[in-house]
Amino acid sequence: MRLHSSSLVLRYPVAAFVILSYGLSWIIVFPAVMAVRDQVNIAVFSNIPEGLTFLVRFGPLIAAIVVSLLTGGIDGIRKLADRVLHWRVGFQWYLIALALPAFLVYHIHFRDKPLGFDNTWMRYTPVLSFTFLSSMFIGGGQQQIGWCGFALPKLLARTGALKAGIVLGLFQSFWHLPYLYNSWAYRGTAIYVTSYVSHIIAIAVIGTWLFNSSGGSVLIVALFNASMSTFGKFLTAEPYKLANPFSLLVCLEIATVIFLVAVFGSKHLSRSPAFSIVSIPHDSERTLVHPVRDE
Repeated sequence: MRLHSSSLVLRYPVAAFVILSYGLSWIIVFPAVMAVRDQVNIAVFSNIPEGLTFLVRFGPLIAAIVVSLLTGGIDGIRKLADRVLHWRVGFQWYLIALALPAFLVYHIHFRDKPLGFDNTWMRYTPVLSFTFLSSMFIGGGQQQIGWCGFALPKLLARTGALKAGIVLGLFQSFWHLPYLYNSWAYRGTAIYVTSYVSHIIAIAVIGTWLFNSSGGSVLIVALFNASMSTFGKFLTAEPYKLANPFSLLVCLEIATVIFLVAVFGSKHLSRSPAFSIVSIPHDSERTLVHPVRDE
């Protein structure tokens, strides 16, 4: 049974990673959400320590480390770490990762009231700095080690970049299911949930473009996600608050994806892709001896 389980992980590493990510994160947060919504009669879930729910955020990271060990041993961890620590990329990719979210948010507000570098920006600087650091090391930034560092290269080895980004976005959307369920229950409409899923998928495709164009740097994608969370604060901050800013942001993100596909093509989303489709062995014996390649 143990050998059979190991062979399944070797044959389907992405599936193993996704299932483990969901399991590690949902085992606490999903019952807690349902308890808050009074849909399960489990009192203990209504008083979960914050430290425990804090660990839920690290599900994809832990899953990536575990599955990397099972499929590639120390060498698998080394490959994962190499992608995370791959910082020697062109300066333009750092600039794009940090500035693209600001560009998108700026043009949402420019419709109504241009953003200026006034005292309001200075007032929000400490909050934005804290948001960026927490997003980078606690939130979506560190989660990219699992999504982009582990899963994305394996998806790119099987299919085109656009499809890989969409599939990755769907995986990430489903990982947010407890949050989406809670939002649905509070808002009573599917519009917000649909917009949120579209947002995650669009961000995943843009992240795939950054990943492939930067030579497979998880750091660049993590910076982009942290910057997206940071500048997104302006969507609800006074005096810049708009009536429906999130839907406008999603529209701009989708427009960005369309632009990237038109310019770079759907196969690689890059002039010089870091990863491309390769032949993957399907025979079980060969898979056991040679784990699925991701480069």
